[in-house]
Amino acid sequence: MAGRDLITNLQISLMQISMVMLSLEDFSAQLIRHALNGGAMDDEALAGIKASCVRNLKNSDAPGVPIEHETEAFRKAVDTLKQLIDSAIIKGRQRV
Repeated sequence: MAGRDLITNLQISLMQISMVMLSLEDFSAQLIRHALNGGAMDDEALAGIKASCVRNLKNSDAPGVPIEHETEAFRKAVDTLKQLIDSAIIKGRQRV
């Protein structure tokens, strides 16, 4: 049984990593689109882009994955995405 649990945990982790990577790509694309359209990179714009990416992640699905695994992976992915975006915003504001 331990082997099966390990495989399940690895599958959930891989699914979470994949969701976060795609969401960070979405965040990057939205930032670039916003900047190319002349938008200011103020707190309001960054919060709106972050919210949009979190909403897009929450509205996605994982076909063929048992609901209990999908729920856990999405919960962890949303938490990780929020942390990474917040960290990127903080680092981006630092002066070199």
